[in-house]
Amino acid sequence: MNPRPPITRPTRHCDGEWLELRADLGALTDARLRETERRLPDLLAWNITLDAGLKFVLRPRSRLVLCAEVRATEDREEAALAQLETDLINAARGTSPDTVPAPRSPCGDPVRDTLETVCGDAGWNVTRGSGGMLHVQLDGSGALGPACVTAIGGSNPRIQAALTPYVEMAPASLLALAVLGLWCGGVLRLVRAGIDRRERQQALWIEVCLGSQPAPGDILDALTALSAAGRLAGEEARALLDPRIARAYLDLLRETLPRHFESDPSAMSATINQPTTEERKAA
Repeated sequence: MNPRPPITRPTRHCDGEWLELRADLGALTDARLRETERRLPDLLAWNITLDAGLKFVLRPRSRLVLCAEVRATEDREEAALAQLETDLINAARGTSPDTVPAPRSPCGDPVRDTLETVCGDAGWNVTRGSGGMLHVQLDGSGALGPACVTAIGGSNPRIQAALTPYVEMAPASLLALAVLGLWCGGVLRLVRAGIDRRERQQALWIEVCLGSQPAPGDILDALTALSAAGRLAGEEARALLDPRIARAYLDLLRETLPRHFESDPSAMSATINQPTTEERKAA
């Protein structure tokens, strides 16, 4: 097993409205895409296990990034940002392809009541399903069905929507969906993509993590972002379940890497080069 590289302090980037804490993992090149075909889906499997809205994404110049986003306008103390940086570093060191997310469950009544009221007042179609799970109909037809509001393993609530059904994916489809999901999370604020695994089947999800007591604006921002992600990537995601289309997508991607994003020169961690599940078992 290859030793993990040292991870230094994440960098901070502010565009006026958003502050991003970022750990750059290096560029996704043609050769690297071929070398990491099994690891890229692992990144999306890890995504749905991370707390505080941390996410692996593809950013400018096809760079793989582990980041966290917060509104720059919020009155955040330096200690809180320092803790978020620590969480990010721990995530980069501790994520593992063997990590399995806890089962989904309905969020607590206070949060659920707030979400139901806010969504109803803003015109979002919201219903309660079996077991008290809250479902919200997103704008557009990108997602497979309504988004669900869940709490996973006692964590803060999150709003999730599936872009594909659970199927046993061909390797080309799984890799293509991993690239699509990482790219989608990189171009949209708040949203992160995740590959959820059930035995031999996988599905591509999108989600937004909320705080323990989300404000109405946070809830509406989350639903708007998820709707945009569904419109952006939903139909393409389902098309990539066809291995022939997935292989054509990857061939086109290899021809354009890393030219189809603009420059972002920072580089620090090689988390992507951690051992795969198979390599860990062999070790």
